[in-house]
Amino acid sequence: MLAGCHTTGGTLLGLFPAPKFTKGEIERDVYTAPDQSFSVGLPHKDGSYEYTYMQIKEELSAEATYVSFGPAALDLSIYRVGLVPRRTPEARAAALDDWGPQMVGMIRTQLESAYQTPLVETEAAHATIGPRPARSWCFTQRAPVGTASNREETYEHAVYVIDFEAAAVIVWVQSVRDGGMPPVPARTIAESVVVN
Repeated sequence: MLAGCHTTGGTLLGLFPAPKFTKGEIERDVYTAPDQSFSVGLPHKDGSYEYTYMQIKEELSAEATYVSFGPAALDLSIYRVGLVPRRTPEARAAALDDWGPQMVGMIRTQLESAYQTPLVETEAAHATIGPRPARSWCFTQRAPVGTASNREETYEHAVYVIDFEAAAVIVWVQSVRDGGMPPVPARTIAESVVVN
């Protein structure tokens, strides 16, 4: 889900804000995916300093629709949202406790490969997002010098997997411990997701 993304925004030469040319639509601080499958509130309001420097990545395929926001100017967090359609009756009948950890495992494997260190689970729980059943996880991860920046960092990952019946949604917020401004809570992002 994280590979092969279209990226826009961020900075030019690490100094100047780059323009945003999204495939999805942004209106009234809400992003809607190019296939109209879901919408989600932006972590930063359009026109704000953070929004101006925020990077956006998008991917659309038959298997999943994905968007991520960040890093921005002072908020170094990355806010990821992915939707996987559950088209068959068998997929819709599958238990959240079965497919939720599988979704988390796929992204976990990609992040462990990217930063060359394991994610350490610190919390796992059942949850609800609005009326929807969900699962939540928290992880920490050390990022050695050179894998993400010129200093060693510790990432905190807050994750929700939400059962929307016809679709599975994952919200994954990766923030830098003791760095930048505090992230928008993963639950806030998760509660803003609407599946169409």
